[in-house]
Amino acid sequence: MDSFTHVLGGFKDLKSILKTDYPTTNIIDAKGEVVYPNHPKTAPDHIAVLGTLKSGAPATLTYRTVTGKTIDGVGIRWLITGTEGEIEVTIGEVQFQIENPGTTLRVKRGKEGQVETVDLEGGVDGEDKLIKEMGWSARNTARLYEAFVEGNGDRFADFEGAVEMHKLFDLIKEAAK
Repeated sequence: MDSFTHVLGGFKDLKSILKTDYPTTNIIDAKGEVVYPNHPKTAPDHIAVLGTLKSGAPATLTYRTVTGKTIDGVGIRWLITGTEGEIEVTIGEVQFQIENPGTTLRVKRGKEGQVETVDLEGGVDGEDKLIKEMGWSARNTARLYEAFVEGNGDRFADFEGAVEMHKLFDLIKEAAK
């Protein structure tokens, strides 16, 4: 949700539902072996948030846990619909906090516009060659270090941003009661 609030702004008001269907999870090691079976879980399996952004635009967020694979191999689908078109970001069923080869970005400009798929495989324009040559799991961390060294605070989270995210999480939790 950090990307959501950073890109679209915060909520003016919201309603939410939090539901846990699976109260435990297995903790696995790097080899894929279970080291702590049935560990108590504190995060909900389903989160639904519906509200109005500070800009006045409506927003709907849903998160769900599925057993096994999703129907289409997509772990995250983010649709942004605006007055000038629509953007869709999809991420495969892997760790979503890092880039992965299954990430796609599609854009439709205007009401009747053609859908354009944006190539993300080549990395970010203007990106350091060394970062482009890194594996998928290392690129995100390398970009964060680079932004920190360059003093580009818009590209990484800071303490104030973390406080704002916790306020949002508290608001979502409170609204779900």
